[in-house]
Amino acid sequence: MASFNHANDTARDTGSPPAAAATPTLRVGPLPLDAGEFRRQGRQVVDFIVDHYDRINKYPVRPAVAPGFLARQLPDTAPSWLEPNTLASALRDVQDLNLPGVTHWQSPRHFAHFAAMASNVGALSEALAAGLNINPFTWVASPAATELETVVTDWLGKALHLPEELLFCGGGGGTLLGTSCDGDIMNIKRAF
Repeated sequence: MASFNHANDTARDTGSPPAAAATPTLRVGPLPLDAGEFRRQGRQVVDFIVDHYDRINKYPVRPAVAPGFLARQLPDTAPSWLEPNTLASALRDVQDLNLPGVTHWQSPRHFAHFAAMASNVGALSEALAAGLNINPFTWVASPAATELETVVTDWLGKALHLPEELLFCGGGGGTLLGTSCDGDIMNIKRAF
């Protein structure tokens, strides 16, 4: 639980950082990484994910935990200083605290609800989308992203043999939604 500043009991008891860190450092907002550091940290995350899939069969599909199991392991307040290797500490916490308490949808033994099939392409595409952080809420905000969405939506409509009037190319159109919850929200908005 090092990323939660509990590795040093003295620091936890006094509410101050370890002696090695004379002044608490709390950063507000993300700071850009230099290219080398971004590559190093990116490899750590990719290696973590790959290792997780290598041992996913070792986890029960559904965790045997009770409500509050994670909250009891976390501090009452946010950390007040940075760990020397914050990402490595955070990944250890994910491994030790979070993974034992999640339903492992990607497990080959998970047969409930609906299939959750992650792929290398999907994971890397999400990383690319997050890294570029394009916000295509209007055409002016991002012409290429907006037009790509209309073309791909039409591809899907054509694959489903929808009438042309429902496609962008036929004067209709729609949007790609990430989840069924997004669809519910769109339906609720239409009701008002």
